[in-house]
Amino acid sequence: MSRLVQIILLSGLLCLTSCDIRPWSVLNKQEMEDLLFDIHLAETIFQVYKPNYSKEEKQQIFEGIFEKHNTSKETFEKSLQWYAKHPDDLQLIYRKVLDRTVAFQEKVDNHEFHPDSRLSALDSIDTFNLWLGRRKIVLSQIKKADKVERDLHLSYINDGDKYIFAKDTLCFNVKMRAISADSTIYRTSMIMTYDDGSADSLMHYSYADSLIRNIRFIKVVPEDKKLSALDIVVIDSLRGINSLYIDTLLLDKKYDKFNNRFSFDVLKYIINKHDSINRVEKDLFDK
Repeated sequence: MSRLVQIILLSGLLCLTSCDIRPWSVLNKQEMEDLLFDIHLAETIFQVYKPNYSKEEKQQIFEGIFEKHNTSKETFEKSLQWYAKHPDDLQLIYRKVLDRTVAFQEKVDNHEFHPDSRLSALDSIDTFNLWLGRRKIVLSQIKKADKVERDLHLSYINDGDKYIFAKDTLCFNVKMRAISADSTIYRTSMIMTYDDGSADSLMHYSYADSLIRNIRFIKVVPEDKKLSALDIVVIDSLRGINSLYIDTLLLDKKYDKFNNRFSFDVLKYIINKHDSINRVEKDLFDK
C-alpha cells in the first residue's frame, strides 16, 4: 500500500513539474520579448502615424515580422496562450518590452535613426528684437526738454509671461556718442524685477566726452523666477549733454522657439510697432 502511495505522489509531482516546463513548440522568453516588441511597434504605427493602412497592408507587415523572427502566427498565438497560464513570466516579458519601447522613443526623439534631421540646440534658438522705440537718434543740439527722452526709456510689464519667459536670454546693446562741455556722467541701466519682489540691476556709467561707446548687457531670466517687469534706460538724464548720436539700439530676446513661443496677438503687436518705427526712421534718415 505504501509503495502504491509513493508511486501516486511521484506521478503527481512529475505532472506538476511538467506543467511548468515550456514545451519545445513555445517560444522562449527572449523570443517572445523580441517578437512582442516589433508587433507593438507596428500596432503603434498603425494607430498613430498611419491610421489608414489597409487590412492587406497590415497583414503583409505582420507576416514580415513573423518571418523576421523565424516563426509563424500560429506559433506566436500558441506561445501567448501558454504564457497567459504563467502570468509571472508574461509580466516579466511585458516589463522588458515596455522598457525597450521607452528607450526606442528616446532614440527617435534624439534623431538617432535619422541624424541628418537632428535639431541641434542652436537650431531651436531664435532671436527677436524687443526694442519698440527708435533705433537711431541724431541730435546735434539738445533742448532743455527734448521729446527724445521718451525714446531713451523702455518698460515691459510682463504679466503672465506675455513677452519674456524663464530661461530667455536678454541682450541689450547700444552704440552711441554723447558730447558735453564738462564730460557729464550719465547712467545706462537694465533692471529686471521678479514676482517675488527681487530684482537684477545692470548699470554702466559713462562720460559724455565725445567717444563712441558700445554698451552691452546680457542676462538670462532665471528658471525658478517669473519676470514681472523690465526697465531699460539708455541715458538717465540729458541734463548737461549738448549733442547725442545713437547708431544702434537693440533688445534681443534669444529664446527656445519650440517651447517659449509668442502668442499671435503679442507677435502682431510687436511687428506693427517695428513697422511704424521703421517708417518714422525712413522719413528721418532716408531724405
